[in-house]
Amino acid sequence: MKTMFNLHLSSPIYKAAVFCILALLISCRKNDPAADDALSVHVSGTHYEYYYSASDKDGIDTTWQEAYFAWLVAALDVKVNTKIEFDKYRDRAHLKRMTGRDTNGFSDTSSYRFHTIWKIDNHEGVHTIIIRLIGLPPPLFNEGIAVAFQADYFKYPLFIPEWNGVRLDLLAKTYNQDGKTPSLDNLLGTWSFWNFDTNITYPVAGSFVRYLIDHYGLAKMKSYISSSKFEDSKDQIHVHFMAAYGMTIETAWNEWQIFISQ
Repeated sequence: MKTMFNLHLSSPIYKAAVFCILALLISCRKNDPAADDALSVHVSGTHYEYYYSASDKDGIDTTWQEAYFAWLVAALDVKVNTKIEFDKYRDRAHLKRMTGRDTNGFSDTSSYRFHTIWKIDNHEGVHTIIIRLIGLPPPLFNEGIAVAFQADYFKYPLFIPEWNGVRLDLLAKTYNQDGKTPSLDNLLGTWSFWNFDTNITYPVAGSFVRYLIDHYGLAKMKSYISSSKFEDSKDQIHVHFMAAYGMTIETAWNEWQIFISQ
């Protein structure tokens, strides 16, 4: 004996079946890490193309970012004729799964694109502009110039570069007094630069580069960066710095240390 079911679209059984299928699909979607990780949300700004995941509760503060960009390009005296891609991740684990890099952020060296876990960016975006339009210098200056422009647009009437909310010169002064500042020789090495705590080397580098820009002008810093390469030897750094500044880097370093100690 066969039992035949004639399911109409309005029947309770049909509705229950559809509900169960939809619930199953939604459950699978929620448990799908790839779907959660995908940077599926796209916002087109004036100067950036923003991407982040639909599960990212923080998103991106596009208002802050656009205002900072306008200040930055004026401060660097450059023109960026294309939009920058801003790829935002929920956290370091998310960024690592998507890019393979275990970090808070990084800039692509071959395109106008950077990756970050922060809802605003005043570091990787600086790298992107400097690298694409001026050059990719050794770490002391590459990180230094990014940190030298690491300011909060809405915090002060004037931009004051900071590291974790503390002014660069104050941090550098404290590290110098406590004997924590690595030697200039170590900081000049492409690889030895990374042998120290970045919470020390980054603000120190930023303070040094900021000093050079404020006291000798942006043009000389641009000249040095455009003539140098990331992997330059210490001898090459000395030669290129002398050509740009007309003095040894040791002289500049000693001047900076005197300046921050006051």
